[in-house]
Amino acid sequence: MKRLLFLLMPLLYATEVYKFSGDFSQSDIYSYDQVLILKKGKNIACTGRPRNNELSYLIDSTPNDLMISLGKTTFAKVAIIDNVLQITCSDKRNTKPIIMIDAGHGGNDPGAIAIDGTYEKDVVLSFTQLLVKKLKQTLGEGVVATRTSDQTITKYNRLKQILDIRPQYLLSIHADAYTNATVDGISSIYLDQSEGSKQSQAILVGHERNKQNDAASKHFSNAILSSLKDYKLHGKHAVASPLVILRSPYTISSLLEIGFLSNPNEAIKLRDHTYQE
Repeated sequence: MKRLLFLLMPLLYATEVYKFSGDFSQSDIYSYDQVLILKKGKNIACTGRPRNNELSYLIDSTPNDLMISLGKTTFAKVAIIDNVLQITCSDKRNTKPIIMIDAGHGGNDPGAIAIDGTYEKDVVLSFTQLLVKKLKQTLGEGVVATRTSDQTITKYNRLKQILDIRPQYLLSIHADAYTNATVDGISSIYLDQSEGSKQSQAILVGHERNKQNDAASKHFSNAILSSLKDYKLHGKHAVASPLVILRSPYTISSLLEIGFLSNPNEAIKLRDHTYQE
């Protein structure tokens, strides 16, 4: 959870960017008293740094570790792609919402239904309420939700809501179902390269697709699965799908299937608050 939280820091108007090459596959990233710390890297070398330092300061960088001091109003966004570490420091006083959490289905749309009658809409609402509470402990008011009760919101209205609010990240929570009751595990989905339905295209007129966010969405989805590797995964890697909820060009988006309600054993776990925690 701690490593994943650093993916959720805001990209704002005034920024300072650091870039490092090296091997970060076993690294730990955390913050302490407004200092961003990376440990257990290999062959770290600074390949880019800001000309001016109003929001941050590079305290130290060795082949294995680095430390960056953050100002009192500074957030840090960390991304590791193709062995390049990029740290973007931004002023939170100019922030937009960091992450939107979406509880799938709701209202007259129950979603998947378990053999015991458990509704997907109820399971994912309970899970997202817990997730929002935990994220707010770290990210404060930078966390928003598409729904907080059992209400009906169409997938197209959700897309309009995301386009209007423009969070940096979107995580849509669902529970899966399949005809084979033995299938189980957590999976993650990012947007494929299709144009989408005509209704989606109509909503997105005037909003140009951001290929950089497409790549970041795939990375975000895989990072989520990596952070959940101690749980049963349906697959080791995220998959692409033409989902409406993921189509905002301004937002790094992922859909997380937290398990299969069609699997009786997993359905029992999914509705259990302790397991959700």
